[in-house]
This record gives sequence, C-alpha cells and structure tokens, in this order.
Amino acid sequence: MLLEAGADPNARDNFNATPLLTACGTGGWECIDHLVKHGADVNAQDRDGASPLHQCFFRGTMKCFERLIRHKPDAALKHFKSDIVPIDGVFRDNMHDMLDYVLNDKEIVSIVSDDPNMTVT
Repeated sequence: MLLEAGADPNARDNFNATPLLTACGTGGWECIDHLVKHGADVNAQDRDGASPLHQCFFRGTMKCFERLIRHKPDAALKHFKSDIVPIDGVFRDNMHDMLDYVLNDKEIVSIVSDDPNMTVT
C-alpha cells in the first residue's frame, strides 16, 4: 500500500539497510517480488556490505533465496567487513539443503558462481 502511494522502496534505516535487505534477512519472502516490482535495488548493500543475496545465504532463508534469485542479483558483491561473496555463507555455515538446491540448477549456478562447472563434492 505504501509503495503504491509512492514510498521509496530503497529507503535506508540506521544500519543503511533497505526494506529488501530486511525482508531477505528475516524470512519476509512474501515481500520480495513486490519490492522489486516497485524498484527495490536487488544489489543494495547495508553499512557492513551485506546485500540481499548475502542475507539469504547468511540467514539460511531458502524461500527468500528462491524468490530473490529470479531477479538476478549480483553474486560477486563482497561483504565489506568479511570480504566474502554471498555463496561463501553457505559453505561457512554448512547449509547443505541450500547448497544442494543451488548446485542442482545450472541457471542458479551461473548466477551465484563464475565457475559453470561448480558441483557438489
């Protein structure tokens, strides 16, 4: 309702997070398509450098990931503090379900990795 009335989908809070960053980090998958439709930046980064895709991987929010990945976010954005790309969160936190999902879809692999031959070992 606010977006239809002209609210800024890229407004920032005290942590420099946008509504899309917050949705991806808290499991608000229902909001993702709506926010992007109204101009939310899928590559916005908060004050630490986390992007919406980082949030999906760091928090393990699978439904958010499934929604966000359709909008082709930049998987090469590095987190400012830890200098890692989003998919590193999956390996770091041992999220097997999410990793299997990513690696079993060639289109998703092409989005999240610059290695088209990336596979589960």
